[in-house]
Amino acid sequence: MALSPRARRPSERGAALFIVVLIVTLLTAIGVFAAHVTSQAQVAAGYSRRAGAAMHLGEFALNAIASDLGGREGDYHRLATASNPPQNCRANANLAAALPVGATPPTCAVIDNDGAKQVLPGIAADLYGAMSRDGSVTPSVRVEVTDVGPAAEPQEGFAQGGSAVSTQAWQASLTGTGSLLPTVAGVAACSPDTARASQHLSVRGQVVYVTPPQ
Repeated sequence: MALSPRARRPSERGAALFIVVLIVTLLTAIGVFAAHVTSQAQVAAGYSRRAGAAMHLGEFALNAIASDLGGREGDYHRLATASNPPQNCRANANLAAALPVGATPPTCAVIDNDGAKQVLPGIAADLYGAMSRDGSVTPSVRVEVTDVGPAAEPQEGFAQGGSAVSTQAWQASLTGTGSLLPTVAGVAACSPDTARASQHLSVRGQVVYVTPPQ
């Protein structure tokens, strides 16, 4: 006796439900993955935006100090070349550690956040206000003057021989660091969570200035 096609095939009851569940699971996984990727992209964009802001803040501070140096060359020079400078420049960290005992410390002058803000108070107030975002972020800057030494000759405006010049040309490195720190009520500024969410970027430039003969 020949069996009907329905009788020859095993029972397929429940196959449709399994396929539906599988498709729903795949679609759910794809949706969760897409949401995760979108969230990570937003986080990356936020970090990139904050890094750019910190870089521009450090560049602003560097340019402000470079402008203030004009006309006050002697003050900055004496501050950076003091025999025992009280400042501790981060740009000299590895150099200072490698110096032998009794050696002359590396040149260093630190212009902290308050000092940099006093150079251009009007512009600094507007810039800090724009970056603070209703107090959720605290901007801060730091400028270091290091690597002070005689500038290579000849310099523009100097005699070719150099011996008859009544002034001396110097060169120095300026390192401007911009920092953006999140402001969270009840959380210390140096806590691990705040440190992970903060952004610090440094910009370095070189200036040549002239001082009267010592």
